[in-house]
Amino acid sequence: MENVTQAFTPHLITASFETFLAPRRRTIISVIGFDLLTCTLGTFLNVWVAASILTSRTLRHVLRNQLVCNIAISHLVQTLVVSPAEIVNFLDLLHPPWEKAIYCHAMTVQSILGHVQSGLTDWLIFFLIAAFCVNFLRPNLAMRMSPMFVTVCKIAVHIVPWLVITSATIVSITKMTSAHKCFWIPRSTIWLYETVYTIVPTCISALVLTALYLMRQRRGGLAGALVYSNMEDEKVETMARPDKFSPYIWAMIIVLACEITNLVVLFKGKNKNAVQFNVRQSAAVLSNFRVMLGLLPYLLFPDIRNRVSTWRPWKQHTAPPQTELAEVEEMNT
Repeated sequence: MENVTQAFTPHLITASFETFLAPRRRTIISVIGFDLLTCTLGTFLNVWVAASILTSRTLRHVLRNQLVCNIAISHLVQTLVVSPAEIVNFLDLLHPPWEKAIYCHAMTVQSILGHVQSGLTDWLIFFLIAAFCVNFLRPNLAMRMSPMFVTVCKIAVHIVPWLVITSATIVSITKMTSAHKCFWIPRSTIWLYETVYTIVPTCISALVLTALYLMRQRRGGLAGALVYSNMEDEKVETMARPDKFSPYIWAMIIVLACEITNLVVLFKGKNKNAVQFNVRQSAAVLSNFRVMLGLLPYLLFPDIRNRVSTWRPWKQHTAPPQTELAEVEEMNT
C-alpha cells in the first residue's frame, strides 16, 4: 500500500516549496479528511466485525471466521498507525516551516507498517481462499486428522504471516534507514516488497479461485460431492457444505481493484504537475479505503452477516445454544 506523502521528496525542501504546494493544497486537505474517515470509521467497523465473531462461541472456532478476524485486525495497523502518521505529515506540510525531522520519522512509520499491513492482508486473503479450496475439494478433511495437527495448522496460519512479514520488513528497512539521515526506499526495494507481499499472493489467489470456479461449473455445481459419493459414513451428511463463491469473488475484485491501481500509480505515476499529483493521491485513497471496503464481501457469509447485524455488546445476555447453531446452519442456505 502506497504512502500518500511519498510524493514529497527531500529535494522539495527549497524556496519553491510553497509554489509546489499551492495548487495541491486542496487535494492535501481532502486526503486528510479521507484519512480521518479511515481512522474513525475504519477502526470502528473492523473492531465491530472482529469482536462480534470472537464473542460467538460457535463462530470463533471456524477457520474461515478466524481468518476474517485476523484480516480485520491487520486493517487496524492502517487505521490506528499508518493513516494517523499520514495526517501528521500532511498537517506539518500545510503549516510552515516544514520540519524535515517530522517528515523523516512519519515516512519511516508509514513505509514500514504500510508494507506490513498490505502484505499481511494479501497473504491472509490467500490463506482464506486456500482454506476454501481445501473445503471445496475435501469437505471433511479435518475430521480425518488429529485434533492436535489441526490446531497446530490453524495457529501457524494465523501467526506465521505476522512473524515473517513484520520481521522481514522491519529488519530490511531499518538497515536502509541507518545508512541515511532521512528515510527513503529505493525503487528496486519497493519492487521487491510489492512482488512478494502483493503480486505473488494476489495472483495465486486469483488463479486458484478461477480454477475452482471452472471445476464447479464442470461438475454441474457440485462441490466435492463426486469425491465422497462412495462414502458410507453418515456423519458426512451432517457436515456443512463449502461456502458459496460470491464472497470470495468479491473479495478478489476489491483486492485487484485496489492493488492494481496502487501498483500502476506507484511505478508509473508522476508528480510533475497538479493533475498527476491528484491522480496519485486518489489512487492512494482508494488503496487506504480497502480497510473498509474489504469487509463487505465477508458480510455475504450468512453466519457472519447475522452475527454482525444482531450483536449488541451493551446487552448482557447469553444466547441459547439453538441461536448459535442457527448461525452455522445459515451457511448452508
